[in-house]
Amino acid sequence: MLKLIHADFYKTFHRAAYYLILFIFCGFAITIAVQMRGRDAGSWSGSFLAASQLLIYPVAFLPIITQITLGEEYREHTVKNTLAFGTNRCLLFCSKWVSTVLLGLLLTAAVFAAFFGSAALALPRDVQFSQKLVTDFFARLGAACVVYVAAATMSLFFLVVFNRNTLAIFLYYGAYYFTGLLLMLFHLNGGNKYLLQTQLKGIAGDPVPNLQKAMVISAVTMAAFFVAGVFASRRKDLI
Repeated sequence: MLKLIHADFYKTFHRAAYYLILFIFCGFAITIAVQMRGRDAGSWSGSFLAASQLLIYPVAFLPIITQITLGEEYREHTVKNTLAFGTNRCLLFCSKWVSTVLLGLLLTAAVFAAFFGSAALALPRDVQFSQKLVTDFFARLGAACVVYVAAATMSLFFLVVFNRNTLAIFLYYGAYYFTGLLLMLFHLNGGNKYLLQTQLKGIAGDPVPNLQKAMVISAVTMAAFFVAGVFASRRKDLI
């Protein structure tokens, strides 16, 4: 598995796509931090409060990461070569999952580092800034990362099942953003509290929610899509 993960990282870091994504999203983060200067939230404490609201956005770029790790191999038909060397299908899915999670977390860390670094340089330190604000944000970020991993697993599952990049992306966004609307349409509102989108909105909300509950629900969702992805990769032709 380590060789497969290393191959994914080698491929990713020797192409411009990942760096371009990194540049674009870090650029957005820096722009937001700089634009806060002179406004009500234009301070160190305000930057941490604003960062909590930004936690809902990383799920939107996760399909880009899964396209780099697995979707690109479908498009270029290199999965066949990997399997021809005797690689187990389950092992292949697991390696893609690990690569996707690590690359996604690395991108998330870089974006927030760019945001806070820019905020520290561009915004004044105020009396409201405290260790509690920092601790509160990183507790939220840790819980949000569990949601991100679950969402990335869902994205990989759709890629494995349908083998079509466009359809997999469409289904990912549909499942994440519109499942709640479908539940409301069919008068199943009680199911909304178990959705990943609900967990992430709660994590980013105010006051600090029950992070443990959100993490447990997200972990269960991740496990379900992971098992389904492993099963689909063993039963379905990946070529």
